Amino acid sequence: MRIKMGDGKITLIECSDTQTSVIRSWGKMEYNRKAGSFTAPIGDEILQKIHDKGWLPKPYEEERQRRILVHAAVDRERIKEDPKPAVKFPVKANLYKHQIRAANMALITFGLIPPEAVNEKT
Repeated sequence: MRIKMGDGKITLIECSDTQTSVIRSWGKMEYNRKAGSFTAPIGDEILQKIHDKGWLPKPYEEERQRRILVHAAVDRERIKEDPKPAVKFPVKANLYKHQIRAANMALITFGLIPPEAVNEKT
């Protein structure tokens, strides 16, 4: 089996019959008969399923681990009682707590600040 990630999609190519039946049982990937491949949007569930089967190559495993760190940082930010801005936001008004949380979570999610930075600054 070969795996390709790009453009927000993960593609599995040249799957064996056993792998094909397992992938079909998930019901999460679209099969392209012409190309003989399975495609799905990159998501935590798909990456975890492929990882659990031992099919995920090291570079993609690193991406899965990065996504886990990002989600954990966002979850920590979501439950903070008194959030502090991770950066100086370019607004004149004072932001409410939920707005600070949302802005910090967006910065983490889009990769503008690393997940570890929020813990250090806030």
